[in-house]
Amino acid sequence: MKRREVIAGLAWTLSAGFALGQMPARRPRVVTFWATTALAAAPYIKEFEEGLTERGWVLGRTLEVEHRFTDGHPDRLSSLAAEIVATKPDVIMTGLNIGAVALRKLTTDIPIVVGSVLDPVESGLAQSIARPGWNVTGNVIPHELVLKRIQIMRDIIPNLHRIAILYNKAAPGMQGAHDALHDAARQFGIEVHDGPFTSAQDVAVAMEGIVESGCEAIFTLPTISASFCERRSRPRPCNTESPPCLEAPHPFATAA
Repeated sequence: MKRREVIAGLAWTLSAGFALGQMPARRPRVVTFWATTALAAAPYIKEFEEGLTERGWVLGRTLEVEHRFTDGHPDRLSSLAAEIVATKPDVIMTGLNIGAVALRKLTTDIPIVVGSVLDPVESGLAQSIARPGWNVTGNVIPHELVLKRIQIMRDIIPNLHRIAILYNKAAPGMQGAHDALHDAARQFGIEVHDGPFTSAQDVAVAMEGIVESGCEAIFTLPTISASFCERRSRPRPCNTESPPCLEAPHPFATAA
């Protein structure tokens, strides 16, 4: 998550409704919506709140911030999103597509800021990249970054021939990211093994297939963390001899 860009977008959204130099009649209220556990979200929340403070907001005095979590239960997404929207906050901040899509189905008025967005048009979060429209804003993850990730892994493993992708195939915007990784691998002549899952219960099975595939590296795509964190207390097939894993979100890397 690019903290400074996200915070700048949120600060702008918060300020947009107030005239220059005019204090609001009440403190603006922001609710953050996390499709994971409080422990996994803690590093992001820390930087989020520090960024707000840097921009002059005083938490609890000039701005109210509330954090809500699904606690690693994907089936709670819709109900928790409904609870948040019902409280009518001034802005809702969420980390990834999966939270934004759940919120977008329930409100067209409350501004939604997304930390990292995969294929916002495909996900139904924007009309187009040039003219997003609607009530969602955030940082779009360009598919070009996928090529860079493979280049990084090739620096680590010069003779890289086979990789695996661990991803939630039911997550919004995931198909485009998945296809981009396949296209980038093809440019380097690298074979790809897919490890799809749709629920936390599928993760161990997907990992077993990945390990058995003989891949030399594992790539994970955003939105995996919520499902993975639900399984933190269960045995996993990974060990210190498993292939190296390249993953963007910090919580997954820590859990793995």
